[in-house]
Amino acid sequence: MHIMAGLLADFMIEGSAYVNANLDDFTWRGVDVHTVNDSGKRCGWGYSCRTMEATMKKKDELLEKYLEVAVRDNTTRREIIYKSKEKLGK
Repeated sequence: MHIMAGLLADFMIEGSAYVNANLDDFTWRGVDVHTVNDSGKRCGWGYSCRTMEATMKKKDELLEKYLEVAVRDNTTRREIIYKSKEKLGK
């Protein structure tokens, strides 16, 4: 039983790492909203929304605090980056 528990723990750790590294392959519905840092990379966290209306509302909220926000439609894999008015003025 101890050996099987150790193998199960290894499997769970490896499985979780694989899913996290390939999350795009497992996300097929909804729309994701992520903030973008100065180097153009997504920050480590984001929001998932069911509708485009909810997504646009969240995008507007985030643009009040951050300079860039990425909106990604998980069905089509299309991503659009929106810039805050502050950044557009520069």
